[in-house]
Amino acid sequence: KTARVWDIASSESVYVLRGHEEGVWAVLPLADGGVLTGSADKTIKLWRGDQCVHTYTGHEDAVRALALLPGVGFVSTANDGAIRLWALSGECLQVIPAHESYTYALHVTPGSQFVSGGEDKTLKVWNGGQCLATLSHPGSVWSVAQLPNGDLVSGCSDGMVRVWTSNPDRTASTEVLEAYEVQIAAQTIPSQTIPAGLKVEEEEALSLPGARDGETKIVRNGEGADAYIWNSVEGRWTKIGSVTDNAGGGGGGKVMLEGVEYDQVVDVKLTDDPSDPGLKLGFNQGGLRTLLTKTWSEVLR
Repeated sequence: KTARVWDIASSESVYVLRGHEEGVWAVLPLADGGVLTGSADKTIKLWRGDQCVHTYTGHEDAVRALALLPGVGFVSTANDGAIRLWALSGECLQVIPAHESYTYALHVTPGSQFVSGGEDKTLKVWNGGQCLATLSHPGSVWSVAQLPNGDLVSGCSDGMVRVWTSNPDRTASTEVLEAYEVQIAAQTIPSQTIPAGLKVEEEEALSLPGARDGETKIVRNGEGADAYIWNSVEGRWTKIGSVTDNAGGGGGGKVMLEGVEYDQVVDVKLTDDPSDPGLKLGFNQGGLRTLLTKTWSEVLR
């Protein structure tokens, strides 16, 4: 729930920033010595010294990342999938519904474009509220940075780092690109992570261009269905996987408890008293044994 400012020369803590109600997940230092912090309590705070001078509210879930937008203020993103543009004075200037699930990574280019990555397995490039490109990944996009030549670098949950370019002279070979497209198309996508309101369409729907980059369509394939996104750069629909009823792997199924994400949160009653609020315990898939052998003993002792 705190952030610390450190003196590099002495390796000592100068002061502690206290005020958030949940864990602090993002920090952004400012040129004038101020500090911005983003938290699982859904707020962003501006600090001068060890004093909070402003609290920015608007995000509907935990704040994940902050990035400076020179001449304007800063941008933020959160588990609500939105990118918000802020003036340092406190006004929210723009809200972009960027991702269908948790958004983990955020970068501002020298040209003031935004780049965001998230649990929906995409890296997106934005110019204001317009999505210029949607770059599919085999897993969640955890981080993004930019090279001096302008290329983007993404870190993915599959353990791979990928470099993305708009320069045809640096593009990978046709064989590499085709193999990557096959890898993306072979994914399975839990139906629970599909955006609400999308209907299953017939294959003919792919003959019509998308309305925007990254638009998603679900297309019938025999007894199943496949997911496609519109690639405005190449002017075509790209398959991103087959839709299944498997609930695993989607950030939309995560539950937040005290600033920590869990696959499931269970209510535990320790007494028969109806007024007893009980406890909430969170656990992740594969962690049930630890929950039973460790967490329970800690709760009950």
